Amino acid sequence: MTGRGFTLIELLIVIAIILILIAIALPNFLEAQVRAKVTNANAELRTLETALTSYSTQRGRLMADGWEMQIMGFDPSDGYPTGGEGSNAIYRQLTTPVAYVNPIPVDEFQVADRAADSAGAGAGARDQRLVHYRFYSTGWKCAAAGGTLSGKKCLNPTLFNPEVEFLGNWIFLSPGPDSSHSYGEWAMARGVVNGGHPRTYSPTNGTVSHGDLVRWGK
Repeated sequence: MTGRGFTLIELLIVIAIILILIAIALPNFLEAQVRAKVTNANAELRTLETALTSYSTQRGRLMADGWEMQIMGFDPSDGYPTGGEGSNAIYRQLTTPVAYVNPIPVDEFQVADRAADSAGAGAGARDQRLVHYRFYSTGWKCAAAGGTLSGKKCLNPTLFNPEVEFLGNWIFLSPGPDSSHSYGEWAMARGVVNGGHPRTYSPTNGTVSHGDLVRWGK
């Protein structure tokens, strides 16, 4: 006597139970993935801070950001797209001739699919070649203030005094879990700091929420 096989109803019930279990488990799995990426990104940002500190201690200056490199006549065809704050060309300063960090960290949340502030306004899609953490320093501060960079001096800033407006001199950032560049470079601006960091990521607003992961300092 052979055993009785499953009926169609029994199979459907089993499939339904499996689908329910997947529906329960999958969101938790995805949440755990995002939290792990956030933890890793913050660790890499701290690593970059350490490398930058070593660089500036030995060189007596911060490494150049994208704006400074353009002013110095850097060839955009050498891996540095226009506006490429996350270009590997910038980070070569931390690997050649002295390796302050190796390898250059790749941001798991890059490339940001868009630039947008909290109101949804932004500059659109980002260049897909920019896979590293964004870095902003003296050149960006001067450009944001409407000035012209000459060496390490910001000449004739028309909008504000960058040395007064910005509490820090450099910033590394990632677009964070929402894959949107939320202008986190402004996190070191006095007005933004006093306003409670509205451009930075906070998991208390949801695992995937508005704001960039940032690390900044002198």
